[in-house]
Amino acid sequence: MTAIRSKAQPSLEAVTLLDKSAFISSLREVIEKDVLSADKTLRLIEAVKGGRMALPEVYWLVNRLLQG
Repeated sequence: MTAIRSKAQPSLEAVTLLDKSAFISSLREVIEKDVLSADKTLRLIEAVKGGRMALPEVYWLVNRLLQG
């Protein structure tokens, strides 16, 4: 199984637009494998973009989902 990995564990304040964009692009695998519905994936993206969830937390969650 492939896992989505974060190169670094940035704090919420240190997350750049590039970090968020890379994360959003990495969610393709989640959708392709039907791990999350498109609607739930969109809500996850909105949580990251809105600063309600930190990237390390979301990477952990997504990796757990992909590992089954």
